[in-house]
Amino acid sequence: LDVTIIVVIYYFSLLMTLAHDDFLKGDRPLDMQFFTITCEDTRSFAAFTLFILWIAVVSFLRTTLVDFAIFVGGVAYVTKRLGAFFLAVIVILIMFAQIFYFLYLKTETCNENSAFPHCNFYDSFVKVITMVMGEIGNEGRYDDNIIAQWVYMSYAVIVVILLSNILIAIVTESYEVIQ
Repeated sequence: LDVTIIVVIYYFSLLMTLAHDDFLKGDRPLDMQFFTITCEDTRSFAAFTLFILWIAVVSFLRTTLVDFAIFVGGVAYVTKRLGAFFLAVIVILIMFAQIFYFLYLKTETCNENSAFPHCNFYDSFVKVITMVMGEIGNEGRYDDNIIAQWVYMSYAVIVVILLSNILIAIVTESYEVIQ
């Protein structure tokens, strides 16, 4: 972690040294000998740097505060225990997103309404994820397709009810082990 922080700080200090005014304004990329750096690349790397720096802050607090170290250890333990569960959730979400996508592929619903969430796979996957978080939205959107209604009800039972309860059980059991 310390080496990563040193490399990141060195990179930005070198970038600031070599940058010209047009690059800093975002008007023109920075041309190096072997590669070109755009302002968007720099923003993305800066966001990654902030992530690394916040990990360093958590690491520092963990070494100085005992209660915080216990909490972080508990979070790490629960996260490790949830690995297989999250893999299963991702597979199930991809399954339902693909089912909804194929049910509405090249139908009138998608031709008339380009904002319908299941007209392409990416939007279908995003909608399935937001439905897990509780944003069910308009339940009437599946009224025109009886199979979609059954898939929606199966989704509600399997993902929203069953997997949510399994998640609560895993976290509760892990918390008891931590204590």
